[in-house]
Amino acid sequence: METQFRKKSADGSFFLSDSLEALGVKTENQESPLSHPLSPDQVAESTRKADVQQSSGPDNRSCVLDLCLPAAWISVLPPLDQQWISRALFKWSQTGQPELDFAILDKKWWYPPQLSPAPTAIPAMVRYFGHPFFVWMPMKVWHVQLFCPHTECGKELTFAGLHQQIRRVVGLSTTYFLTTEDLRCKGCNRTVASWSHSIVHQLDVCHQVQFPFLLSAELGCDMQVVRQLRLRGPGKSIGQFQTQLEEQHTEAWLQKQVHFRTDFRRLMQAVVSGLKAPVMLGDLPTMLPVPKNRWLMQAYSQDVLSRLKETKASITSQFGRMLKMDSTKRIVKTLAGESDATSSWVTSIINEHGQVIISVLTASKGRDLGKMIGDRWRR
Repeated sequence: METQFRKKSADGSFFLSDSLEALGVKTENQESPLSHPLSPDQVAESTRKADVQQSSGPDNRSCVLDLCLPAAWISVLPPLDQQWISRALFKWSQTGQPELDFAILDKKWWYPPQLSPAPTAIPAMVRYFGHPFFVWMPMKVWHVQLFCPHTECGKELTFAGLHQQIRRVVGLSTTYFLTTEDLRCKGCNRTVASWSHSIVHQLDVCHQVQFPFLLSAELGCDMQVVRQLRLRGPGKSIGQFQTQLEEQHTEAWLQKQVHFRTDFRRLMQAVVSGLKAPVMLGDLPTMLPVPKNRWLMQAYSQDVLSRLKETKASITSQFGRMLKMDSTKRIVKTLAGESDATSSWVTSIINEHGQVIISVLTASKGRDLGKMIGDRWRR
């Protein structure tokens, strides 16, 4: 049962309530929109203030209007993440529009303000329930050369600003968000996002592995989840894996709730002693839902299609440390009908296990077999 101070009685004592109420602490001084990004300490402090200022009513609407975020992001990001992301990554342009500050993009992973070992102030919920944020901009950060993925064009791509949509990515135990850049072709003037499959595969292997996601129309799947899907077999269906994934997300979210309530009760002891003013906090944020079985199967199918060439090669190839080539006429003599007397020799390549890798019919012994042997050796 939650304990919470609600109001002060006439004799100076506080009454306790059994449930968390809506955020009730208001501040009269509203901060003006930021013209430049804040330092990590300033982000943490401003996020704490913004968390306290959240309430139901006109004040909350004005706070949303002041968010330095693209309009399409606000409908996707949870309210707690909107505050710290807007203060950490965005600034107001000269025309009054939110824009990403590319000068500070020195890393891909961005995290909400971290918890202090022993909090002495009101615990900001974003420190407990905020989600990580991943920025994928290979051209802007690494200055790589990319080309138009359309086969009829193939011209060089140029940077075209921030992509206006973000994706929610499902991990093994948590959820995070992903953004990218837009690239415009110099030839056909079409725009493509840097997270598309055709762009990622133009990078070298070292940079490709730094994009561990599979993206669908609305969501993304972390490669750690995909690797677990590859391990499916008898007795481990997709439904069982979805249940296990949901349990892991729920367990991680409950641990965050326990941590928050423990710190909050500790601060309430200071309120009882008169060392701190009472505060009312609202309901705890809810966990983002885990996708169902059908979406997980679609993500797995997309992973299989991305490895289709490697899968075919592993099925149709045989390997050996020692290769032997042998020619014989005995098989040719068994031919009958129209194929009779059309060939003189059968040449086979055999590995050290006695497995025949390939056999060809030739008109003469050893003629024009060099190309076949060379291709087989490279394969």
